[in-house]
This record gives sequence, structure tokens and C-alpha cells, in this order.
Amino acid sequence: MSVITKTNILTMPKASEKVFEISVSKALNAVGGGIAESVILGVGNGVTTLIYNPKALNIAYKAVLKIKDIGPLMKGTVLTLSTLAAPLLSPLIAVGSAILGLYQGGLTGYNDGAVKAVKEGVNNTKDFHKETTTGLKILEKKVDETKEFTLEDLKNWAI
Repeated sequence: MSVITKTNILTMPKASEKVFEISVSKALNAVGGGIAESVILGVGNGVTTLIYNPKALNIAYKAVLKIKDIGPLMKGTVLTLSTLAAPLLSPLIAVGSAILGLYQGGLTGYNDGAVKAVKEGVNNTKDFHKETTTGLKILEKKVDETKEFTLEDLKNWAI
């Protein structure tokens, strides 16, 4: 059994440092949990983003058009750039979520087993979906009930 510490190889570990014991079963659980959670988060969050991206873009269009502090040229520029950037959102969320899932799943798989990592991935994806839909509902309501607003109003909406 090998021992890996957070210290430099040339120094002895201190009693207060966490020591990780590596075994074949823990390594397999870490790899399996990392891969599983990576796929679950990448696909789940990517699909959620793909589904709600048009609604988010629509809310953003409405908000930009109601801002009185910027002129038509700036509004047109923001709307054009938003439209061009929108297709990149789902793949970027999918890749970022997959990387996060690889880390989280590996850590959970190592500590608690691959099955726990899968459950954690499913729960994290459900949370992402729930928070996305809730956030969009709140923003849509604020944008729809506001006739016109300033850039300062947008700053105050930040949570």
C-alpha cells in the first residue's frame, strides 16, 4: 500500500496532515465515480442549458430593450453579440460540468464509493435544473413587470 501526502517528497509528513491511502478498490471507485459523475453532470447540465437557452435569450432581449440608459446602437450591438454567443453556452456548460463532475465524482468515489458518486451527480443535476428554472422565472417576472429601467436597477437585481 502506498501513501501520498500533501508535503514535498523530501520532507516527512507532519502528524496534522491528512494522509491518503491508495488501494486498488479505492482507486477503482475514484475512477468509476469520477467518470460516472462527469457524464451525468456534463449531459444533464448541458441538456438543461440547451432547453432553457432560448427562454433566457428572450428574457435578455426584453431586458436590453427596456434599458433607458443606452441608445439604439448599443442595444443592437448587445442583442447581436448575445445571439452570436448563445450557441456557445450549452457546450461550455457541458464541458465545465463534466470537469467538475470528474473531480467531485473522483473524490466522492474515493471516500464513499462509486454508487454514492452517481447519486450525488444525479442530485447535482436536479439542483442545476431547479435553480435554472427558478432563476429564469424570477428574472422573467421582474422584466415583464418593469416598463423601463436603468442600469442601476439591473445591478440591484443581482443576488
